[in-house]
Order: sequence, then C-alpha cells, then structure tokens
Amino acid sequence: MWSNKYLKTFFPFLNWIGEIKNPKIFRADIIAGISVALLLVPQSMAFAQLADLPPYYGLYAAFIPPAIAALFGSSRQLAAGPVATASLITATTLQSLAIPGTQAYFTYAIALALIIGIIRLIIGFCKLGIVTNFLSFPVIAGFTNAVAIMIFSSQIPNAFGVEMVKSPVYIKTIWSSITHIFTNFNLFTTLMFALALVILIIARKFSKKLPAIIFAVVVTTLIAWKFGYNGQIVGTIPKGIPSFKIPIFDFHALPTLFIGAITITLVGLMEVVSIAKTVAAKTHQHIDVNQEIIGQGMASFIGSFFQSYPVSSSFSRTAVNFKSGARTGFSSVVASLMVAITLLFLTPLFYYLPKATLAAAIMFSIVTFINFKPFIETWRVNKYDSLICVTTFVVTLAFAPRLYIPILSGVILSLVFYFYRTFKKEKIEKTENIAQNIDTESYEHISIIHLDNHLYFLNCADFEDKVLKIIISKPELDSIIFDMSNINYIDSSATHAIEIIINRLVESGINLYFTDLNKNVFKTFINSGLFELVGSDYFFNSNEDAVEEINRDLKLD
Repeated sequence: MWSNKYLKTFFPFLNWIGEIKNPKIFRADIIAGISVALLLVPQSMAFAQLADLPPYYGLYAAFIPPAIAALFGSSRQLAAGPVATASLITATTLQSLAIPGTQAYFTYAIALALIIGIIRLIIGFCKLGIVTNFLSFPVIAGFTNAVAIMIFSSQIPNAFGVEMVKSPVYIKTIWSSITHIFTNFNLFTTLMFALALVILIIARKFSKKLPAIIFAVVVTTLIAWKFGYNGQIVGTIPKGIPSFKIPIFDFHALPTLFIGAITITLVGLMEVVSIAKTVAAKTHQHIDVNQEIIGQGMASFIGSFFQSYPVSSSFSRTAVNFKSGARTGFSSVVASLMVAITLLFLTPLFYYLPKATLAAAIMFSIVTFINFKPFIETWRVNKYDSLICVTTFVVTLAFAPRLYIPILSGVILSLVFYFYRTFKKEKIEKTENIAQNIDTESYEHISIIHLDNHLYFLNCADFEDKVLKIIISKPELDSIIFDMSNINYIDSSATHAIEIIINRLVESGINLYFTDLNKNVFKTFINSGLFELVGSDYFFNSNEDAVEEINRDLKLD
C-alpha cells in the first residue's frame, strides 16, 4: 500500500481536495471558477480562430485541459487552456500538412496536442525542467515580440472581412492579405470590428468585475442578430461535450508535428514557469516546476482524447483566478464545468457572434505583448545580448512559419557569446549550477544570500528559485541581503531576473538590500535601471552595514 506522501506526489490534488469542505473556500473557488469561465469561453473561441480552427474547437480545448492541469499540477491558481502563442504555432505548423477547415487539419491539430502531452510528461517525470534555462531573456524578448506582431497581423484580414492570401513565407502572406484589403474589404465587417474594439477599450477602463471581452461579445452579437449582419459569423456550434476519440496518427507527418510540438513545449514551459513563480511569490505556496510540467502534459495528453488542440497556461486567466480569490485547484474544475454547461445548453447564443469581434479580442489582448523596451534595456546592459534579441526577432519574422529556427539560433547565439566573453578574459570560469553556490545566513527577520559565480541566463532561474524558497519558508521575513562580493559579471537575463525578484518582494512587503558590488556590476545596475528601481538607500559596502541599518529601522518602528 502506498503511503499518503507518495499518493500526494502522484496525485497533487489530494493536498487540497479536503479543503473544499470548508464553505468559505468552496464558495471562493466557485466564484473564481465562474469568473475565469466568463473570460475563458470567448477567449477560447478567439484563439481557435487564430489556430485556423472552428471556434468550437476552442471550447473543446477549454473543457477538459483546465481541470486536468489543476488536478495534476502543483499550483492552485494556474489556469490552463487555449492561449495565443500555442494557437499561432499550431496554425504555422499545420499549414504545410493540410488545408484549414478540412478534417485532416482537425486530425493533425489533435495529434499535435497528443505529442506535446507526451513530450511534457517525459520532461516532467525525468525532472528536465531545467531545459527552460537555455531560453535567455534576449531570446524570449525577441521571439515574444515577433510572435505578438505575427498574431496581431494575422487578424487583419478577419478585421476587414477578406480571405488571407496564403504563402510559404509569413511576411509575404501578410503583405498580400493587406494589399487585398484595399479592393475587397467588407464595410460591415470593418465597422463591426471597430465597434468591438471601441467597446473593449471602454469596458477595460470602466469595468472592474467583468472581462471587457464579455461586453464586446454581447453587444456585437445582439447587433448582428437584430439588424442582419452582412459579414462572417461563428455560425452553428455542435451541441454537446466532445466525445472520447483516440487521436489518429499519420506517421508521414510525424517529423513536422514533432518540430511544432517541441516549439510549443519550450515556449509553453517558459510561460508556465514564469506564471507559477509569480503566483507562488504572492501566495507563499511551494511550487514544483517539474510537477507543473506534468500537469500541463496531462492536460494536453488527456485533452487530445476529447478533441482538444494544444493548450498552455494563460497569464490573463491566472490573474483573474487569483484576483477572484481562488484558494484551490477546484476553481479550475469549476471553470471546466462552466464550459461543459456552455457546450450543452448555451451554444445557440453564439450563432450570430461576428468573427470580427473575435479578431478584435485577439488584437486587443496581444498588443500589450508588443514591447520594444527590452531591446533598449539589453543594449544598455550588454551589446551582445542586444544583438541576440534583435537577431531572434528578425529571424522569427523572416523564417516564419518555421518558428523552431529562431529559438534554436537564439539559444546557440547565447551560448556562443557567453563562452566568447569567458575566453576573452583569458581564463575559463567555473559555471556550475549556481544553486549549489548560494549560501545563506538567517537572522530572525533577515536572510543574507551569498552569491558565488557569474549570474547569467543559464543559472539565474536557480537564483530565482532560491529566493522564492526563502520567501515561502520564512513568513516572518522582513529583509533580504544579496551579498554580491563574488559576482563579477551579470547579463541582461540576470538583471531581468533581479527586477522580477524585486517586484515580488515588494508585493510581499520584504525589503531587498545589495552589498559589495564591484565596479562592473554596479555599472550594469545603473545602465539597466536597477539602481534607480531599488534606490540608493539599499546599497551598502558590507553585510554588517546593511544589517546595522535594518536593525536601526526596526528599532525606530
């Protein structure tokens, strides 16, 4: 008989399932689940459109995966389901295999979800979550910006009611589609898109409780129904929940599907780790990254047997889940149940929903991810990192839809430039896992973290994890001191990680101090804006000076 400890390791939901007997927790999770579902239902249909799938496939992907991810993941608030990036990569992966709208295309989308699930389960069970460390901040920034532009531009034809002119090169596809607009645009579609966009902007500004997309969906659907909209609509959505079907494999398409699956997996895991750590810092929960990857793998794997296309974790829905007061993973189960109710009883309400509204929702949500600030920041911190960022951005746009190329080239460039900087100093620096080179001293309300080694893209995730564990394990913590005396080099990935840590500590009410920075590291802090962000009062020559100042402040309080 397995012990309770091992059962909870394999079935993480056993850690919280008993808590929902508490009426307050049960009620909080119900409210949070409904709140997430209000965003999930329209978002899932929009993201399915981005994947060149019928909107109801988005609902299928929002049905089983959120609940499975919550049951087998370690985070209690992480919200899984259809997301923009995975949807775009799904479309770019499948466009060479089948024509959108055909049964073959649907079959490949489901098979892709199955393969992604298998890959994630292997990574999780083998505890290989460290693979995400190879994606440096410049690579992520360049890739994310390029993909955001691709997502935004892909909806321009839907916004003006024209067909996208397909081409093997993505930039040519968008350019051809845009030129096609001038002679073939649909005035009614354009006006509906503009109306939906205006509603989204106004609703986000004034509505604090309901997602802005709800208002846009309701208003534009009513207008299309009442006045006879002359544009593309969602149309009939098959009634009922998706049936159990074993995904069909075409082994000739396996190499293409595998490359797409690896790309979605790497990008998705980066998102999962980032979201999970952010939530953990706020809730003081223990997060097992590998268990979270297993949860995401189970969601994709089991979801594929219920006609789900690839899914991942969502920043926006996780934020809604957390802010709505979710206490356990049961909130995601509730969200899945709400999607099931929608599929069973409410699908006729979406018949007149204009596809232009879904295009407006996608463009409105993704525009916040287009951020060129990292290009400037990396230039100020390190010229090599800036080159990596720009190269990844350009290669992503130039080689799309082959999105594995920019990720691979970005990782290779990151490693090449790191070793170039190392050998340029005419000595080989030790590059062990920094987690093994972090010592801590603990006082009643203070932790001193002694860092030893370079702080760069391959080890800054371990650095983040160490700080996160300290925050979770010491609820009484008031201050953290980073002893930088043995750090002689940090890159832009490290400065970004430090910025994230600073924001998490501020939200947790913990002060952060830095001691004994050498000239080069101090210059990097100034160039990156970290010195200004932290404040000059939080830098000291020694740990003793910092501790003395902290104790003085405590006595004054």
